[in-house]
Amino acid sequence: MNQSHLLNPLIVILQKKNFSLLENYLKADDQGKAKLLRKYGLYDSDIKRWRDQVKNASLEVLGKRKQRSDKKSEDQIEIERLQQELQEQEKTTAKLSTLLVLQKNFRYAKKERLNLNIEEKKSY
Repeated sequence: MNQSHLLNPLIVILQKKNFSLLENYLKADDQGKAKLLRKYGLYDSDIKRWRDQVKNASLEVLGKRKQRSDKKSEDQIEIERLQQELQEQEKTTAKLSTLLVLQKNFRYAKKERLNLNIEEKKSY
């Protein structure tokens, strides 16, 4: 029976413990470092190895970070499409508003002209 699935949580726990020890070691003064090493039966080489592992893991993660690309996400494409559609609708609304104002002004002017014509005819 494969026991690798049982080892993975144990490895994670050990890695967390090692990282915690490394953090404490780095924060401690010289006497505290020596005391920590004695308490856990560790050597300077263990700390160096863990530090290198953390550094390499960090560099690996940073290297795997998704590079910024010029390709737009589907959401970004949809947002831009909707913004364009909104701009077109706003332009159409502005044009229709202008036409409505002009139409009202034209009707008003036409009515005034008719009133003037009627008054002129009455005066004859």
